[in-house]
Amino acid sequence: MIAAGFFTAGGCFQYLPSTPQEIAPGQSVRVRLTPEEASRFADLRLASPRLLEGTVVDRSASAFMLDASVGGRAAGDGSVALSQRVNVPLSGIVEVERKEMDRARTSLLVGGGVALATVMLVKAGGAFGGSEPPSGGGTEFRSTSLFRIVLPF
Repeated sequence: MIAAGFFTAGGCFQYLPSTPQEIAPGQSVRVRLTPEEASRFADLRLASPRLLEGTVVDRSASAFMLDASVGGRAAGDGSVALSQRVNVPLSGIVEVERKEMDRARTSLLVGGGVALATVMLVKAGGAFGGSEPPSGGGTEFRSTSLFRIVLPF
């Protein structure tokens, strides 16, 4: 259980510093806003008061149009992530980071999952019977299930 939490907490994405000129429509970004610009978005309930995360819809020489993630969202609570289109002038942006897949973390996550599954199967393999014949000289069949599902009806 702890290992599963460790692997899922690793995440497969990272934010890399970038310049506004390197960002193209369709990319996921995180922008750090100036205090003045952040005050314009105070009603969006951002995760952090000066960080705005979203996907670039359009980019001009002076602004980004973002589909910004708004409202807090707790994992596993069944809520839906909401977004709102906002126009952010480049003069109101202190820092831009683009979201990219981290190949090393993803490889570690997949490799760890495969290793964990292999260990579980090898350990469960001992439950299917040993290599020694039964003491009575006859044949013995052992069946053990790895998982048990109980239906409520």
